[in-house]
Amino acid sequence: MSGESVTLRIVNDRHEVSLYFRDLNGQWTKLDPGFEMSGFHHNVLGNFLSLRIALNATGVGNVKFSEFSYRAGTPDGLQDVRFSKAAARYVPAAC
Repeated sequence: MSGESVTLRIVNDRHEVSLYFRDLNGQWTKLDPGFEMSGFHHNVLGNFLSLRIALNATGVGNVKFSEFSYRAGTPDGLQDVRFSKAAARYVPAAC
């Protein structure tokens, strides 16, 4: 995605972490596979309070992260989606 902007969304739903990106048409696409994180807590690993979000970019060039926000609850636009295996893409439930 050289030279382009992308909107990312990280969703932790009951210890299942999923990653999404939004295309220019506003369609959210899930990046598979997600991550099951229930075993990553201080009772198992010790010496920390909780998982924290980290953003990382690899490759040549510069990256700017902006407009970061953190909210609890159901993400806007993702509460009425279902997974389409054929396209490996989330589509609105009304489709």
